[in-house]
Amino acid sequence: RRQRQMCIRDSTSCGCTSVEYSRRPVSLKDSLVIKIKYKAESPGYFNKDIAIYCNVLSSPVYVKLSGKAQ
Repeated sequence: RRQRQMCIRDSTSCGCTSVEYSRRPVSLKDSLVIKIKYKAESPGYFNKDIAIYCNVLSSPVYVKLSGKAQ
């Protein structure tokens, strides 16, 4: 029996965030590292939502990024 693999198709964010991930399919039992970077235009608190689209039923998966930029 063939094992299903997850493929990330796209991610959305504003121009102040960047998302990096492997383009290689990954087994649903394995893990995947997704790097999200935020480039602040000015100091202060921020809240950003990132949508990650992939071939799973729960797609898109949302990641919330928050913090205080220096």
